[in-house]
Amino acid sequence: MRRPDIMFNAMTRAEIWLQDTLDKPLGIEDLANHLGYSSSQVRRQFRLSFHVSPSAYREQRRLECAGVLLALTPLNIAQIALRCGYLNHSSFSRAFQRRYELTPRDFRQAVKTTLHHSTLSYSFNTSIEKTSDRQMILMRLYKAPEHIKGLGMSAIITSN
Repeated sequence: MRRPDIMFNAMTRAEIWLQDTLDKPLGIEDLANHLGYSSSQVRRQFRLSFHVSPSAYREQRRLECAGVLLALTPLNIAQIALRCGYLNHSSFSRAFQRRYELTPRDFRQAVKTTLHHSTLSYSFNTSIEKTSDRQMILMRLYKAPEHIKGLGMSAIITSN
């Protein structure tokens, strides 16, 4: 049996790999090969660590990424679908609507409406910068507060 700290490190590497390869059509066998474990062991340990299968985790991250791109970029929906690892616009739209109960177009419009009506008294700038390959920041929110559903959908829905 493997030591728990070794499996924790492997599952952290698995999470990072899944995050880094969202746009690629890779499966559990690719992940298992990357980690050096069997696919059944990776599935079992990932589920124990994150309470979800690796494929469900990847789907969640892809849709979260899509939500951010819909909210913050002018990319069209087909471009966002490709960037988030979906092979076509329609499969992306179906998955997005299943998850957030809004089409990608309606989600984008709801975010724009919410931001337009927002009366925030402060401003902020966001930037993404490339750092050296030796630096890495890993941030993971393990449980969202009760009042937030998905990507803040409750805030969007209540503002309408």
